[in-house]
Amino acid sequence: MKLKIVMLAALFFVVLFAGCIDEKETVVPTPTPQPTPTPAATVIPTPEPTVLPTPTVTPVSREPKTQIVWIKTFAFTPRNPTIHVGDTIKWINDQERPKIDYKLVSEEGLWENHTIMYGNRFEYTFNRSGNYTYYCPGYGSAMRGTVTVLE
Repeated sequence: MKLKIVMLAALFFVVLFAGCIDEKETVVPTPTPQPTPTPAATVIPTPEPTVLPTPTVTPVSREPKTQIVWIKTFAFTPRNPTIHVGDTIKWINDQERPKIDYKLVSEEGLWENHTIMYGNRFEYTFNRSGNYTYYCPGYGSAMRGTVTVLE
């Protein structure tokens, strides 16, 4: 009977521990990563430059003007006038005391030396742009000037 008890005890232990020991390993499957689809590239059109028409510059015609240069108290007023092509300078001798006749000379030879008597005038129309010097000989820098002619 002892043998039966030992056998029974052995069987009891085998059954008892049979649930704890597993010969087969259980493998938990690892999920396979699924590829994320790449979104399609968004096509952004290249902006076309806006072409603006080039404005046509129409020259503004201007009426020719006359500017006066006074000759008085042994000086020109204004001494250095600025005008445009086609404009005229009018020199007026207004020297009263003493009444003097002035000779007006162009350094560039635009006109022949011209004598302007008291109360009289001399006019010249400038048809080219540039700087033109004029003077009355014998009176120094006070009676010397430059006409600037712009386009």
